[in-house]
Amino acid sequence: MRTVFQYLSQPYPPPERGWKIIIAASLLVFFILVVFQPFGIETIDEGKKMWALAGYAVVTALVMGIQYYLPPLLFPRFCSERRWTVGRHIVSNLVMLVLIAGGNIFYGYIFNITWQSLNIEVFLSALLITAAVGIFPIALTTILQQNRLLSVSLREAGQMNASLEARRNSYNRQEERTDEQLIVLSGAGRYDSLEIPASRFLYIEACGNYVKVYYLKNNIATQKMLRATIKQVESRLASHPFIIKCHRAFLVNIETVQQMNGNSQGYRLRLKGSEDEVPVSRAYTSAVKTRIGQLPA
Repeated sequence: MRTVFQYLSQPYPPPERGWKIIIAASLLVFFILVVFQPFGIETIDEGKKMWALAGYAVVTALVMGIQYYLPPLLFPRFCSERRWTVGRHIVSNLVMLVLIAGGNIFYGYIFNITWQSLNIEVFLSALLITAAVGIFPIALTTILQQNRLLSVSLREAGQMNASLEARRNSYNRQEERTDEQLIVLSGAGRYDSLEIPASRFLYIEACGNYVKVYYLKNNIATQKMLRATIKQVESRLASHPFIIKCHRAFLVNIETVQQMNGNSQGYRLRLKGSEDEVPVSRAYTSAVKTRIGQLPA
């Protein structure tokens, strides 16, 4: 049992919130309904059947749109990439199946397609059929996707770490070369500013209308909050090519990366002098790997 819970608690990439996935899933539902004709669809008049089936596909698209877009807005911490796991992914999809079943019943009842009444027996029947159609593909694709992403991330992280290991002893030379270059950051307040030698700057994390700046002070990781957005800071640091965006909420000094760790969500960067791991979102993975590969030996 402990093994099951450990597996369910493993990191998993949160669902893509794109219209392409919603359309693809709706078309798949339409195809399954045409082939297997559940919900008493075989009794529908042939002249109306295709339109009725298209309605079920639209119900699927609406429910998926709500499921994908609304929870991250209402519960951003629960749905964050850092907290998303295999278990949450499966539960999210099971909730989606329940909502789709309810939507199918409502649609069939309102337009008098299949169900003539609304009651618990009708709902359980629709839920059973919906689950039978979707639960096994959801579980199977979740497991296969998690294993595939984990394998790819571990392999590529190993390759990147080999490159980082080859240049690890050169950090002292880099400090000598960049120590006189200062990174100057300022916030909205008169005294809301910070000057850091480039070699001691680690990363920046967005916190709404503020940013947390992480840097080394006496070889200890320290942070300071500035009143500025991540977009404003990114613009001000554009002249420093070694500072790159690795996530929508993070900027990182690529020259301080000592190790790259991989899991099914992607990659996390371990930086010099810090126990924190900076996430790399899938949108920035290619750019980060390219920059690490370009670091001087």
